[in-house]
Amino acid sequence: MSNFETLQKYTIAELRVTLSNLGGAPNNKKKNELIDEILKIQSGEISAKRSNRGRPSERTKRAENGEYYFTGVKPSFATLNDFTGDTALTPESCSGYLEILSDGYGFLHKESFQKESSVYVPLPVIKVNGLRTGDYIEGSGKLLKDKHIIELSAVESVNGHAPNAIKRLSFLQEEPLCPSEQIVLGGDLSVLDKIAPIGMGQRVALLSKSTRQIKDFTCATLDALSKNQSVKTILYLADERPEQVSFYKSAYPFAELFYSTFDKEPEYRAHVAEIAFARATALAEEGNNVVIIVNTLTKLLKALLGAGGLYVADTAVSQRAVSAVLRYFGLARSIKNGSLTVIGAISTDIDAVACQILNSEVLQLANSKIVLDALLFEDGFTPAVDLLNSFTEDYELLLKDKTAINLVRAVKKALRGLAVTNQQAADMITTLPEEEVINKLNG
Repeated sequence: MSNFETLQKYTIAELRVTLSNLGGAPNNKKKNELIDEILKIQSGEISAKRSNRGRPSERTKRAENGEYYFTGVKPSFATLNDFTGDTALTPESCSGYLEILSDGYGFLHKESFQKESSVYVPLPVIKVNGLRTGDYIEGSGKLLKDKHIIELSAVESVNGHAPNAIKRLSFLQEEPLCPSEQIVLGGDLSVLDKIAPIGMGQRVALLSKSTRQIKDFTCATLDALSKNQSVKTILYLADERPEQVSFYKSAYPFAELFYSTFDKEPEYRAHVAEIAFARATALAEEGNNVVIIVNTLTKLLKALLGAGGLYVADTAVSQRAVSAVLRYFGLARSIKNGSLTVIGAISTDIDAVACQILNSEVLQLANSKIVLDALLFEDGFTPAVDLLNSFTEDYELLLKDKTAINLVRAVKKALRGLAVTNQQAADMITTLPEEEVINKLNG
């Protein structure tokens, strides 16, 4: 399939995000104009134009250098002078997630991203080893006695590989492809595999009124992914309660965990989100299939609004904050070698204007939607998925088998006609052969 044919399947909202990520100015353009400009930028026929709002071409340039996709987030340290270091650290062994600042140098952070757990990384080390924000670095350092800080002097591994062992393009410069390989979950989520399958590179909007139900679904998904050796899993918790962070850290040690608790400053919470998605794209650039679960996009919006001096309850909506969340969500895609799947949970019971706008925009960008039924959940059914309203675009590319495709159609038709209840359909799907379910539903 050509890139033009792929882009033709995108919605207007998806094309705008794609063009913006490439450095173009998508404002007020029609679909064909958006596609034409995307193709010309990708082919090198034209250079990305600068917008009067935020200079997207500069953002793309920074992304290519391993820096942030959303430039509004305040970094950990404005300058090196803000970093006092920690003399308790030992220079023999240095490791952590890399954050590159605008001046070219960076810092290695542990999961908490606090100053005292960081190691200074000079610009020459970053350039020589081709390092990018989000890389996990292991190496050795030296103590700078005059500053009482540890400086990384030798890089031993980058994301588990020897430095420069893998040649990689910038994630945003890779051609986005339609998801064509399914992530089989199985277990409690086997009904989802058959009705609303998730592909590698999918943008999944997970909708629920209940935070308890979102947690239940997240745990079921993590249980499934723990058995899947073909994907790398990242869990990002926004504005979470400290005890819940402890639970996820203990229960799912295989998943890379990025979190910010509600007692932290909004700027800090926004910063952790930046690092989490930089980490996800860094892994995808290396050819990995990455799944990042975001709990929740609603709380992430709250953090970004707070960082801008606003709150979720305000009627004056910060489009910049909403756009930032969409930019994160829009990073999901399949590329030639690798993919990034984003499962973004949304709390649908919040009436704040900003949240309502976010929900609407996310649904336009999503190419998969999973709706959780609160009543079924309260009745003890799990996972309580609303099978009629949950769907995946182009699911035929994932299921491929004709019988599996006919099963989706038969179930949807029966549910629309009230021939079966949601739970009856779920029981049939998970206990009977596909052909038998189709025959029963078609009468």
